[in-house]
Amino acid sequence: MMILNILATAVHVLLCVSLIGIVLLQAGRGAGIGAGFGGSSQTVFGGRGAAPFLIKFTAGIAFAFMGTSGVLAYLSTSRHSVVKDALKQEAKQAEAAKEEAATAPDTGTPRSAGAADAGTSTTTTTTPTTPTTTNTSTTTTPNPSGK
Repeated sequence: MMILNILATAVHVLLCVSLIGIVLLQAGRGAGIGAGFGGSSQTVFGGRGAAPFLIKFTAGIAFAFMGTSGVLAYLSTSRHSVVKDALKQEAKQAEAAKEEAATAPDTGTPRSAGAADAGTSTTTTTTPTTPTTTNTSTTTTPNPSGK
């Protein structure tokens, strides 16, 4: 892609210089620069002058110049885009964050509200006293392992 860009730029510059030269050769309202080559432009390019040839040649060079302009515009937009680069960077960062979260060791889980101290454990027992009611008692005992 880089070689195509360099080649298109080189052809574009050559066409630009050629177009400038051809336009300067054409006879304008006066004698034009064509007469500066040692006489009248009528004798240099034939009896009718250079008008038909130079007009067609100028049109061809101008058409090619516009073509290379379009090719260079396409190459410059398809090659690099700030928005595309930003989106790719954001996607890479999100992927890296996902991988980091997946491989990071679990440093601990949040403690439940019932376990206020790491050194105690809570045991709840339920004993029925009558068929319609239940008696609930809670006993807290120290945990020797500290967990």
